Amino acid sequence: MTNIKHLKALDKALRDKATNIPDNIRGQKRMILEYLMTGRTLTPVVALTTMGIGSLTKRIQELRGLGQHITGTWKTDHFGRSYMSYRLGGDGGSEANKAVKEKYSKKEKA
Repeated sequence: MTNIKHLKALDKALRDKATNIPDNIRGQKRMILEYLMTGRTLTPVVALTTMGIGSLTKRIQELRGLGQHITGTWKTDHFGRSYMSYRLGGDGGSEANKAVKEKYSKKEKA
């Protein structure tokens, strides 16, 4: 059931063409960034099962190299295994990220 919620959020983000994503961000990196723009966090398991992205850490590193402010938080599952959960912005992020987040929050209020 959880995967369906993630797929619906991803689908909504992908259908919204009015994003401020630079043209040089394509493919898996674009999918990740659009997903994070919905305000959700992204984990390696969710990325693999819903988007088919096997190396989330590498894609996040590439997005950071392109100037995107993505923060990661270590979490532990109920079995005691650690994993990283990523989100857009974190402590505020870049001005572009702030503008995108503000745009999405206005759409949700309307």
